Amino acid sequence: MYEGYQREVVIPYLYILGYFLFIICMSSHWLSCGWIALSYEGRPEDDLATTYLKALYWSITTLTTVGYGDIIPETNPQIIYTMFVQILGVGLYGYIIGNVANVLSKKDHSRARYLENFEKLSALVSYRSVPMDVQLRIQDEPASNSLHTSGNLLRYL
Repeated sequence: MYEGYQREVVIPYLYILGYFLFIICMSSHWLSCGWIALSYEGRPEDDLATTYLKALYWSITTLTTVGYGDIIPETNPQIIYTMFVQILGVGLYGYIIGNVANVLSKKDHSRARYLENFEKLSALVSYRSVPMDVQLRIQDEPASNSLHTSGNLLRYL
């Protein structure tokens, strides 16, 4: 019944989701680079790609507070950096969860406000004795979504 309304709402939320995904990816990358800078000892058995992959693995497991323990900090700077990343991870995910909850609550609020206004409009046209064919066209509008453009409502009335 409200397909057009839902289509308008979904696109901005996809942009927001993409933005959060971008933030997580960039945070993981830069934290990986920091881990490499702190722990690179010139190990000949690891090439650059393997070193980066292990550092990325460490940063994601630490940011998500999973922390399997297979890659651990060994020096004092690494321990301090790990504590910083853990605190950052909790804050980052708290920020993302809070913003997603905020976005979803606004979505529900907008829909409730739209339906409330539509009910008021239905009551108004009934109260003002608007001809039945016009009332039926107004009731069909949420499905076609053309009532939302400026001037269409006045044209119907």
